[in-house]
Amino acid sequence: MSKTIEVSDVIERGPLGASLWSLLTLCLLVVICDGFDAQIMGYVGPGLVKQWHLPASALGPLFSAGLFGLMLGALFLGTLGDRFGRKAIILTSVLLFGVFSLATAFSDAIPHMLVLRFLTGLGLGGAMPGAIALISEYTPKRVRGTFVTIVVTGFAIGPALGGLLAATLIPVFGWRSMFVVGGVVPLLLLPLLWWRLPESARLMIGRGESADKVARNLIKVFPRLVVSKDARFSHVEGQVPAAPVKLIFADGRAIGTVLLWLAIFLTLIGINLQTSWLPLMITAMGYPVATAAATTALFHFAGALGGLIISRLLDRLNYTHAVAAILVIASVMVVLIGRSGSSIVILRATIFGAGLFVVGGQCALNAMSGIFYPSFIRSTGSGWALGIGRMGAVVGPMVGAALLLKHFSQQLLFLVEAVPFFLAALAIAVIGLTRHGRIKGADAMSIGATFNE
Repeated sequence: MSKTIEVSDVIERGPLGASLWSLLTLCLLVVICDGFDAQIMGYVGPGLVKQWHLPASALGPLFSAGLFGLMLGALFLGTLGDRFGRKAIILTSVLLFGVFSLATAFSDAIPHMLVLRFLTGLGLGGAMPGAIALISEYTPKRVRGTFVTIVVTGFAIGPALGGLLAATLIPVFGWRSMFVVGGVVPLLLLPLLWWRLPESARLMIGRGESADKVARNLIKVFPRLVVSKDARFSHVEGQVPAAPVKLIFADGRAIGTVLLWLAIFLTLIGINLQTSWLPLMITAMGYPVATAAATTALFHFAGALGGLIISRLLDRLNYTHAVAAILVIASVMVVLIGRSGSSIVILRATIFGAGLFVVGGQCALNAMSGIFYPSFIRSTGSGWALGIGRMGAVVGPMVGAALLLKHFSQQLLFLVEAVPFFLAALAIAVIGLTRHGRIKGADAMSIGATFNE
C-alpha cells in the first residue's frame, strides 16, 4: 500500500468480514444490555407494588429516576466520547450500569432504590451513543444505515428478553432476580469488550495519535490489512479540534437538529407511557402478572423486528416521509390497544402491531441521530439527540402516574398515549420540507453532514 493511507478508503473498500460482524455483535450486545436495564422497572413494578404495599402511582418517581440519569449520561458521556474515545466511554458506561443494577437488587426502601436507579441511568446514557458512533466509524456507506439500525434495535431486544425472563424468574425468585441479571451479564461482557473493541481510527487521526496505534485498531476490524512500517494515515476531515456542542448546529444542521430532538422527545414520551405502565394496565384488565410480562415482551420483540424491516425499506424510500408515515400508523395502533382488552388474542395482536411501528419508528430516529453528523462530532451529536430526547422518557412515566390518578378510562388512556407519536410525525414531516430533508433513503446516511467520508 502507499505510504499515506486514507482511512475512509480502507473502510469503504474493506470486506464485510467476520471481524466487522464481530464488532456489530459486540455493539449490539452493549445496547441489548442497555435496553434491558433501562426498561427493567416496567417488569419489576407489579411485584414491587405487591411486596412493598405501594399504590401504582408511587412507581412514577422510580421509573423517572433511572431515565433522568440516562438523559444526563447521554448528554455528558456522549460528549466525552468525542474527547476520550468511543471505547473508553462504552467500557465506563457498561461498568457503571452493571455495578449499580446489581446493587439495586439489594434495595430495601424507595429512597435507596431511587438513588441507585439514577446512578444506573448515568451509565445507561453513555452506552448507546458510544456504540452507535463506533459502528458508524467502521462500516461503509452502503451498509451503514442497516448496521446502525441493527445496533439500535438492541434497545428493543433487551426489554423483549426482559419480558421473557420476568415471566420465568419473578414468579420463582422474585423481582430482585431481574436486577441480578441486569448487573451480572454486562459485567461478564466487560472483559470481552476491553479485548475486542477498537477505538475509532478517524478520531485517533483527528487527535494526532501515532500511526502504529491507528493501524492496530484498524486491523482489529480489517485483519487482512497490510500496513508498511513507514505508513502514515490521513482522514478527509483532517486534524479536528475538540467538538464543542455548538458544532452540532453548524453548517445548516440547526433546524434538523432541533426537530430531531423534538421527534425523539415526543416518541419517548409515548414509548415510556407504554413500556412503563403496560404491564400494570394489563394486570388491571384481570390478567396474571406472567401474562402481562409475556404480552409486554411482544411489544419489544415486534419493535426489534420492525426496526430491521424499516431499515431496509428506508433505503428505497424518501427517508423523512417514510418515518413520518410510520409514526402516524404507530399512533393509530396505540389507540387500538385501548379497544382490545376484552380478548387476550386481539390484545396481543394489537400490541405486536404497535411495537412494529412505535419501536420500529423510534429505532429509525435513533439511527438517524448517529448518522446525521460527521465523525468528529458524531458521539456528541448522537449523545445530545438521545439525551435531550430522553427528557421525554423522564416525562412519560410521570404523565402516566398523573393519568392514573385521574382514573381515566382504558380507551381514553391509550388515546392520550397516541398523541405524542402523531406530533412526532409532524416534526419529521417538517424536516422533509427543508433543504436537508429532501432526500432519498440511500442518501439519508449523510443528512446534515458537510464532509465526504
